[in-house]
Amino acid sequence: MPLSKQTEMGLNDHATDFAYDSGAAAMSALNSSHRPMPSSDDATNDGEAGRAPSLPQHLQRAATITFDPDIYPVHELVSKILLGEHAGKVMLQDLHTLPEFQAKKRGRPKLSYQRYRNKGPHRDNEFRDEFRYQIGRFVDEVVRPLLTNGELVYQREPVLRVQVPHHEPLGNRHRDEDYGRQPTEINLWLPLTPVFGTNSLWTETERGLRDWHPFTAPGPGHCMRFWGSQCEHFTKANTTEVTRVSLDFRVVPEDLFIDSYTSPISQRGTAMRRGESYTDTIAERKWRKETKTPPS
Repeated sequence: MPLSKQTEMGLNDHATDFAYDSGAAAMSALNSSHRPMPSSDDATNDGEAGRAPSLPQHLQRAATITFDPDIYPVHELVSKILLGEHAGKVMLQDLHTLPEFQAKKRGRPKLSYQRYRNKGPHRDNEFRDEFRYQIGRFVDEVVRPLLTNGELVYQREPVLRVQVPHHEPLGNRHRDEDYGRQPTEINLWLPLTPVFGTNSLWTETERGLRDWHPFTAPGPGHCMRFWGSQCEHFTKANTTEVTRVSLDFRVVPEDLFIDSYTSPISQRGTAMRRGESYTDTIAERKWRKETKTPPS
């Protein structure tokens, strides 16, 4: 997408605003100054790829990407997958009002995950190709121009999170490096419902700063990106009356991606291999061209 406007804020604001043609994307940085990650001369990787590169400082800062949800209707697709016959009648944010979506543990309704696993991007089904098509377009046309002049490598299958009103949080506070993720990954958090307060994801703006704050968005059309490898993030018990439905996945500029990365923390490799759990914008663009029209 062509860049039509770019306005940089003062140094004390550490914010940048972007606008894209066709209402496709806009970005505004959220946080203040950020200590840089160790340079590639200091950060090493014990795997076969050798030294781990550093993530550029401007990508270490959290940001909100805005886009037109009518052009990239991921929320509508997830609604059809999760709600089935109720899609179009019940909003995702009201999913908890349906008896079948009551959660007994940690605010996770089992049925939503079962339906996503069976009808989402994981298995051959009526929605799989459409899901691949829409996520691929979103990454290529909205996210990629904001992060790199080149290509992106990204998780093939986004992770679904559903958090209904409940007295327990979804998970524990962590950094993704704790689970062996490579340091140049950028987390994309795509809320499909309104998010605010305790139904949202909480993070710090800088490693060790502990200035916990929730991401806030009025609904579809917003995507938060943050450095989840280095910044701790977590959920709280959802004490609101709104179910949060979101997708999250990780992207890496192609020139910073390490195939078969081995974490120096865990000393074990992860399934981060291109062509397996990861794909890239080149391969997906070629697939969409061959497909020609969005699957439905």
